[in-house]
Amino acid sequence: MSYSIYQVSKEQTVVSFTQNQREPNKVGEAMKEAMYQLVIDGVTYPEAYKALKTMHDDFKAKKTRGIDSVTLSCQIPHDQSVQVHKCIFLSYKLNGTFATFTEYLPYNK
Repeated sequence: MSYSIYQVSKEQTVVSFTQNQREPNKVGEAMKEAMYQLVIDGVTYPEAYKALKTMHDDFKAKKTRGIDSVTLSCQIPHDQSVQVHKCIFLSYKLNGTFATFTEYLPYNK
């Protein structure tokens, strides 16, 4: 199961959500659904990262069952010669990435 959705953000950039595989547990499902909704709402990378980080931290603080299996990470490429994109990844420790939020910035000429 793999699919992607794309949306124009409030800042006129393109944001996307991709689900690569089924989420690992209820915590992963909740975070994946939040990531999906952030794209639907046209939220930019900084807002999305802050919301997902807060959600992840809340699950950790409450010691929610399954949070230890879900990793939240990000990547911002530093090569400015191509179209820059920023990614947020939700990963399952044993099976890799299961959902991705990406913001594509305008092409640098």
